Amino acid sequence: MIKRVDPNEEELDQLMEIWLNANLEAHAFVGKEYWLAKEENVRKLLPQAMLYVAFSKQKIVGFIGISDVYIAGLFVEHSFRKQGIGKALLEYVKQLSDQLTVHVYKENEQAVRFYSKNGFRVIQEANEVETGVTEFTMVWNREEEG
Repeated sequence: MIKRVDPNEEELDQLMEIWLNANLEAHAFVGKEYWLAKEENVRKLLPQAMLYVAFSKQKIVGFIGISDVYIAGLFVEHSFRKQGIGKALLEYVKQLSDQLTVHVYKENEQAVRFYSKNGFRVIQEANEVETGVTEFTMVWNREEEG
């Protein structure tokens, strides 16, 4: 089940745990210190995004955060990956917008493949300022979807 939430403290704790673990796993090339340093700021910013959460038996197992047409993040708990949850969250927000944009590290090949398979295309490649890592800007447009 997917629903929009304004997270309470307990839900925010769950979201942050998923966020941190997913980033550490997917972005080992960036370094753990970077993500730990971002944690406090992300905790403040997360409730400002439109949050759509996937639940399994009343437990948060994944979420997507949207700010206007920008996907601020899409994260699924490790033990629930490869079950279609990320795709379901993405499809849910696609219904709400005619265009979506996301930034993905080039080295995160799994994420690049995921977004490409779901209709996104790379429109820009640049070095992300804070990490120096190459990042793709990817975009999806409803009118381009076949």
